[in-house]
Amino acid sequence: MNKVLVAIGVALILVAVAYFAYGYLSSGQVNVYIQDPGGNQAASNSSYVRIYLTVTSIMLHKENATGNPWVTISNGTETVLLSGSPTFLASAKIPPGTYNEVRLVVSSAEVEIGGVNVSATLPSAVLKIPIVGSLKLSGGSNVNLIIELPGVHYANGMIIINPATEAYVQG
Repeated sequence: MNKVLVAIGVALILVAVAYFAYGYLSSGQVNVYIQDPGGNQAASNSSYVRIYLTVTSIMLHKENATGNPWVTISNGTETVLLSGSPTFLASAKIPPGTYNEVRLVVSSAEVEIGGVNVSATLPSAVLKIPIVGSLKLSGGSNVNLIIELPGVHYANGMIIINPATEAYVQG
């Protein structure tokens, strides 16, 4: 009887270890950050501005995927203040693989200049951002992805957030 109980206990432990090992190795952690590498300096007059973006979706494009190549990181709404330092947006455990593009859906953009908030224009509500050198994620790994949104410029009386952006893996 004792041998049977010991065998059942050992079997349960082995199943639990296999379950946790599979969960650990079958996905990797991606942490997404955003920053303005220029530190929010307006291009035309070098005055300090604060840029606020409301992001409603973050997805990564998986290379050589079968079926839908887009993997969702977040569908939550998050308003962030861009700064010269990376600001956390979202994180998720996703399948291992090589990812080459970020899709960032932005519902609104505001710029604060001299204490006054002004709506800013984004040429597209969906930013398709290439990942420089791709993001290679393996099971059990933890990767930081930095999106650089390079600030604002003025044109035709409008404040426009520059869509020429890229992302890179940090570390």
